[in-house]
Parts: sequence; C-alpha cells; structure tokens
Amino acid sequence: MCIRDRDGGGAAARQAKQKAAKAERIGLFREDGKAFKLNSLKTLDEKALRLPSRAEASQLCADPSELPFRFPTPPRGGMRGLSDADDALVALDGAAVGYARAAGAAADGGRAPVLRELTLALRASARVAIVGDNGQGKSTLLRLLHGELQPCEGSARARPGVRIAYAPQQLADALAPHGAQPAARCYDGERFGAGELEARTRLGRFGLRGGTAMLPINALSGGQRVRLALAALTWDRPHALLLDEPTNHLDTHALDALAAGLRAFAGAVALVSHNRHFCAQVCDELWVVEAGSAHRMRADAPDAPFAALFASHEARVLAAALARGSADGGACLLYTSPSPRDGLL
Repeated sequence: MCIRDRDGGGAAARQAKQKAAKAERIGLFREDGKAFKLNSLKTLDEKALRLPSRAEASQLCADPSELPFRFPTPPRGGMRGLSDADDALVALDGAAVGYARAAGAAADGGRAPVLRELTLALRASARVAIVGDNGQGKSTLLRLLHGELQPCEGSARARPGVRIAYAPQQLADALAPHGAQPAARCYDGERFGAGELEARTRLGRFGLRGGTAMLPINALSGGQRVRLALAALTWDRPHALLLDEPTNHLDTHALDALAAGLRAFAGAVALVSHNRHFCAQVCDELWVVEAGSAHRMRADAPDAPFAALFASHEARVLAAALARGSADGGACLLYTSPSPRDGLL
C-alpha cells in the first residue's frame, strides 16, 4: 500500500511538473483573454493544431511599439440632431476663457482671460491640429472644448448627449496610484465595473496583449502606460478625442500606429503636438493660437493637403519673425529641424 501511494504521488508530481512547464512555455492566457487548456494534444481540435497563418505569425513577432491602437466606435443614437459629419459637436461663439484672478479682482467673474473672441466649431468628423507658441493658450482651448473650463464671455455650446475625452499632457501619471496592480485589473471595481476578461480584451485593442496585460503597471514602459491610459480614457466610447501632446513617451513606430488609429477613429480629433510629421498624418484642419485668440486657418484651395496648409502657416510665422528682427532663432526651429518627424510646430 505504501509503495502504491508513493508511486501515485510520483505520477501526480510528474503531471504537475509537465503542466507547469507547458504553462511557462505557452503562457496561461491566449490573446483573447481566455485560458489555455493544459490537456493532451489528442483532445485539441484541428484549429488549435494548425500552424499560424502568415498574418498571425507577423503579429506575434511584431515589435510591441508597432502594435495598433484601435479606438472604440462612438455611438450615434444618443445625440439629438446630428445628421452630418460637418455638424458641430462643440461650438464656440465669441467666447473668452481664462483662470482665477487674485482675490478681490472680480470685474469679469474673477478670471483673467487667456483667450478672447473665440468663434470655432469642432465638427463631428474633425481632424484638427492646434498650433502656436508655448504659453499662448493651446491647452486652455482644449479644456474649454472639453467643458472643464467655462467661458467668462460669449458661449461654448456642446451638443446634448456628446461625450468628449480629454487627454492632458501627463495623462499616464494618473496610473501611478495603481502601480502595483496588473494592468488588466486596474479596470476592476466601481470605475468601469469590468471583469478581467473584458479588460484584457479592451487592452488588446491598444496593443497590450497576452502576458503584457498582466504585468504590474510599474513594470510597463512609458509607451505602454500611454496605451493603457488611452484604453481607460476611451472606455465609454467618446464622440471626440482632445489630445494634448499625445506623442510623449512614444517612439517612431508607436507614433505611426497611433496616427493610423486616429485616422480610423469614427469621431472627432483635436490635438496639440509639436511633431509636424504626426500632425500631417492625422489632421486636415489647422487652428492657430496667437495674440490672445485663435482662428481656423483655411487653405487657398478646398482640396489642399494639410502639408500645403501648414507650409502657408510656416511662411507667415517666418515672415513675422524676420519682420521683428528676431535674432534668438526660437521661431525658426520650425524650419531647421533635421527630420520632419522632429519638426516643431
């Protein structure tokens, strides 16, 4: 009896060791978030036994930074009166916006306007690049469109039912309190009410697949944390994305993947970026923030490409800098960049 027990225990130990080795070799989870079954090859179906296709193999071998960003499709049914891609999601009419003044100075609601006389419309299919010198109010304009700031003059009207997602420059920093949690599990609980399987599926759309989704957030690279943050930001399927310097922490391949994802997004996009090449990949409309206001820059021809539109903006900025006799070269950084990918707006 003792010998049989000893043999049986040895067999169980061998089986456990084999299962552990297989789990280490192929992982515990597939890309779709489902668990692998650690059974014998005799019980696996034909699909499981076949070799991966060329397309599947290329995805498995892809550089992680090249994995796609797949933004969720926004719902259309919840917004009243939206019938055309040119309909406005947010309309600014003579709006002024700013921040709190020092105590006692409340002539205009206690706020010192940063931008005035804003008359702009964010269309349902917009692809807008917002450009201007640092400190002119580009981020303030995004916050006004989002509704985080209210106008102190004029109006800012959002279409009823519209959902707008705003990604500030330090978006990924909001993940810091959850740093010890696996990426997929940071979605559990009251914020999203999602289980691990749904979270892993969502993360997979943003290139966080397989075992990467179960890594602690602190173990993710800067680019992977951006992907995680964007997955959280777009959980509720927004109709518009407002992105402030979205290229931070992303390498060239990830930038191209993000640009492709934004082009495919079915909603509106407005972004602030100093990366000229990235803007040209995504945008077809230019908003220029300068002299305490902002205006839409229109092309000479209706079908003019964004590059031509931006070249016209560059020429105007350069002419103004030369007219001022600027010798510091700050404005001319735009034209002396060694690579279009690194160009400054």
